[in-house]
Amino acid sequence: MTEANIEFEEKMINELLELLVTAHNNTRMKENRGYKPSEMVRKKSVDKMPTIVPASSNAAAILKDAAPQLQAMGVPVDLNGNTDVIQTTMFPIGLNGEPIRVEKKIYPNDPCPCGSGKKYKKCCGKNN
Repeated sequence: MTEANIEFEEKMINELLELLVTAHNNTRMKENRGYKPSEMVRKKSVDKMPTIVPASSNAAAILKDAAPQLQAMGVPVDLNGNTDVIQTTMFPIGLNGEPIRVEKKIYPNDPCPCGSGKKYKKCCGKNN
């Protein structure tokens, strides 16, 4: 702006910055899982530590081992908060045998069980 000899008063710059901050705080963002920054602030509890929630089976396995230490430090861990549970029935001995019911936890970043090769959240996840 200096090259074009355009000058702004401090008041005008502050008003512009205020508009930009307001637009930023009220725009839904992919990084925030579709929430606006202003909504994230309202959701977050000020007096508590945020709960750690894994996004994949690998992260859940690591957190499972670390959970006792984290919880001892006052950091809550929720290994089930970000999962979908898929139920299936297996017949290991054939149709005449006893069926076995199996539940599997699927995290958003796990491969989709439909076999598409995509991540679960992008394919068959809750939000699709």
